[in-house]
Amino acid sequence: MFCASAASCVAVGVRSHGAAVSYSTSDSGAHWTRGSVPAHASGLTSVYCFVEASCIATGSHTILTSKDAGATWSVASDPAPGADISSVVCPSSTVCIAAGLYPRATTGTAGIILTSGDAGTTWHVAKIPVWVSGITSLGCSSTSFCVAAGDVVLVSYDAGATWQARSVKDGIVGSVSSLSCASSLACFGVGANPIGTQKPSAAGLLISTTDQGASFQDLSLPAGTSRVSAISCVPGVCYAAGLGAKGAPGVFLETSNDGASWSLKPLPSALSAVTALSCKTSTACVLVGDDASGPATASTSDSGATWTITSIA
Repeated sequence: MFCASAASCVAVGVRSHGAAVSYSTSDSGAHWTRGSVPAHASGLTSVYCFVEASCIATGSHTILTSKDAGATWSVASDPAPGADISSVVCPSSTVCIAAGLYPRATTGTAGIILTSGDAGTTWHVAKIPVWVSGITSLGCSSTSFCVAAGDVVLVSYDAGATWQARSVKDGIVGSVSSLSCASSLACFGVGANPIGTQKPSAAGLLISTTDQGASFQDLSLPAGTSRVSAISCVPGVCYAAGLGAKGAPGVFLETSNDGASWSLKPLPSALSAVTALSCKTSTACVLVGDDASGPATASTSDSGATWTITSIA
């Protein structure tokens, strides 16, 4: 899910039979309208709107574009049609970057990053280290600073054309599922802790850079956040969210000091899953998850003190 403004958001996903689905709202999540997706499009995993009307969605063997805020979608030119594209970000009104993985000719997988200079109409394969096996998330503060995470962390300073590997001090980067860049210098990534299945009380994964990708650190989230899966930053504050420990409500976290400390707040118990988060102001955020009737969103305008849940089934 991505919110181009506090009122306008687009959410994408996959139906039970594997087909792609999208929904959009223009009233901060009070009402959602289902979009028209090409019938042959596979499940979608990521969406980004670089202006309120223009959006790109990616997924399994799929890159789609929309010029009407997700109401209708068309297939974009794809130079890697067999790839699973798990993340997309647009650091300008024309430059977009998408990433994921594709099967190798022999065994395993290879990471892939695609770039577009025409707002997602056409794409080109970027140069990345050949040993990268997959990219799970992307984040950019501008065309001159982007981060990609998967089994490694990569940084780009040229609109995604070339990428350099970075190490993470004391970090495990293979589980990073979401990246968000808060400023021209800072970027944060979160993900599930690999030991969370056996120890749900463990802390979630958090990596960060505050020097424009020159170095990355492995920081600590609070205990009980082992299934955090999404992060969204605006200047001065970052929010993260995910599933709680088994049988517990989901979690919502806030930091205003570059991740040095986090305040932890429970999500409503009616929201049984959390898969995406987008914040457009320092207090307003929208979550995607499930409630008793199926897919649902939860929105807050007071930094998570109260939430309004809306079914989008």
